[in-house]
Amino acid sequence: MKKYFRRQLMSIENLIKDTVNTVGETTYLAPDIPNKKMDNALKAFGTAINPKYVIAITDSTLFKSAREGIIYTGEAIYINELLKKPRKILFKDIVGVEKNYFEVTKKIGPPTKKNEVMIELINNDIKVRVSSVTSPYGTLDEIVLTGLNEDAFGDLIQKIIEEIKTNVDATKVTDQHRPLSDMSENTKLNYMKVVINYIYSSENEIDSDKYSQIMSLVAQNSLSLESRSSLRPYIGSTEKKENTTVLLNILKDNCIKEESNFELLKLSLLKDILNLFFKNNESYKWEEDKFILDFKENLNIDSKQVVGIIELLNIDKNIIKNKMNDNQIKKTMTDISAQAVSVGVPLAAIYFSGSVVGVGATGITSGLAALGMGGVIGLSSMATGIGMLAFIGVGTYKGIKKFSAVGESEKNTQRELLLQHIIKNQQLSITFMIEDINEVTKDLISEVGRTSLNQQKLARYAEMMRVMTSAAKKTSNKRESAEKEQISIAIPKYLNIERLNELTSSATNQEIEKHILSCYEKEDINSIDKNREENSKERIILKENLSKSNLEQLKAEFNNIQYDTVSGATKAALKNSAKNILGHFSQE
Repeated sequence: MKKYFRRQLMSIENLIKDTVNTVGETTYLAPDIPNKKMDNALKAFGTAINPKYVIAITDSTLFKSAREGIIYTGEAIYINELLKKPRKILFKDIVGVEKNYFEVTKKIGPPTKKNEVMIELINNDIKVRVSSVTSPYGTLDEIVLTGLNEDAFGDLIQKIIEEIKTNVDATKVTDQHRPLSDMSENTKLNYMKVVINYIYSSENEIDSDKYSQIMSLVAQNSLSLESRSSLRPYIGSTEKKENTTVLLNILKDNCIKEESNFELLKLSLLKDILNLFFKNNESYKWEEDKFILDFKENLNIDSKQVVGIIELLNIDKNIIKNKMNDNQIKKTMTDISAQAVSVGVPLAAIYFSGSVVGVGATGITSGLAALGMGGVIGLSSMATGIGMLAFIGVGTYKGIKKFSAVGESEKNTQRELLLQHIIKNQQLSITFMIEDINEVTKDLISEVGRTSLNQQKLARYAEMMRVMTSAAKKTSNKRESAEKEQISIAIPKYLNIERLNELTSSATNQEIEKHILSCYEKEDINSIDKNREENSKERIILKENLSKSNLEQLKAEFNNIQYDTVSGATKAALKNSAKNILGHFSQE
């Protein structure tokens, strides 16, 4: 990558992002502003602020509700103080700023030195005073915000004034939340070209694994038929390769035109490049890759951010790899969010082009909303079992769950939803690959029909067919694995033999019991008790590598005998208890 990436003058948005953390004690930075804080602020400020343009919020409330403080966009600040009308100050209306110092006398002890910021507005004889304490001089137009760092706030306003003088476009606003899938086809196409350029930076051709990864990214971001047609020859040959720096400049210009966030886009690009790097270079360090180093340097990405992205990638992959349940996913996403803040990487950048496990940005967003982490949850999530609760009461219902041991199983709704999105994306990838295979086949037939055969061209078409067919097969295998895992969610991992025996005791269910038992095996568990003595016990666990048809049959059989329902489990528990009681009396 040549080092002449066109650097544009800093926008007000970037300037604010770089310095706003020093202005107050608590700051929320887009695109990681919690929904509740955003909603509170917009409601309290009572003005028509589009949330997608909010860059940051300085929270000056005691209990951190974000109802007072400062909202920043690329063109203005909105300041709200308790019991006062919110104030909007356009950056283009600010003609000057000054910092003053004054003393506040106290009943006991020496006077305290305090600061104030005076903002001078165009065509206005008065100045707006912003400080953390009330003025001793009785200034009429003043705003008092708890915890405000007047020096940092005054410096920020001064930098904004200076930037506007040299850059007339500095006050443009951009959407802080738009994912790649919602951007223009030109942006999506050039994004993919940069990813492909990375692959070609170290290899002469794209193999089936990398082609499969490219098509997964294409599917996640819904590239149009026209864009995919343009991308096909770009994937097939280095002769079509465009300069990476030129592509990045196009992407930056597009972000300005589309009012989108280039900072998110560049970090997302790095995420996708790093994902490709580690899938193919597990024994190498990213610092040894020239393309990544040049990309990082030219786009002013810190090494700490690179390391942070790598850590976040690994956490993201573990959600599916470790078969996490809903509670674990929620905790992991909370950890990811905290980790993202600590390394200076917006969480949105990790999912800007979709998750590396094959889930688009929309799927991730809806999944987080369902976990209460992305929006307000509707009543549907609370409706399950409501008839039972109304009939027997909450306490009784919990008692039955405990008695029947149904409540022991963890909820896996979100993992199932993630797997559904992965399967959908893989199916779409296969569809796109088939389209590519059909187009290459047409070109191959056309070439064969020519009078003078170009053997080199024929060989290239044949190789492309081999790569595409192999990639389609691999993606199909991945899809089947995801489908098997999705089915497995509804199948108990550990088998309760007593419950199974009671639920399959009738003659008609004997074959069901036989098949279920054939799909499980014994597992020894060793543990150390409080006396440091080793204990060994046995449990019955689901066999690995069962076929998809076998799993589907198992799922149907468990449903048929009502193994994992409250009624089925209760019935089995009662029958077993009755047997024990009768056995006790017969012994007497």
